[in-house]
Amino acid sequence: MEDPIRWLEFGLGILIFLIVWFSAMHFNTVKKILIGRPMRTEELHNKANKLFWWMALPILSADMYSSVAYAPESGIRSLRVWGRMQSG
Repeated sequence: MEDPIRWLEFGLGILIFLIVWFSAMHFNTVKKILIGRPMRTEELHNKANKLFWWMALPILSADMYSSVAYAPESGIRSLRVWGRMQSG
């Protein structure tokens, strides 16, 4: 008798394949579902689409914090490579 875990993995593999295939074949439909339709120029300048500072601050500041978090790691990595080149 077959192992049920193998059937589960096989089924999940087929499901993932179908999702990727559907996304590739219907890219614009998937994009509209996830992101929405493109906004017209008049809609971009509408005051209803502007974010208040207390809403925009946590959304836009996350990029700054992630950049600061990875800076020491990348600096140490480059120093480690440079040190290996110098030592031998």
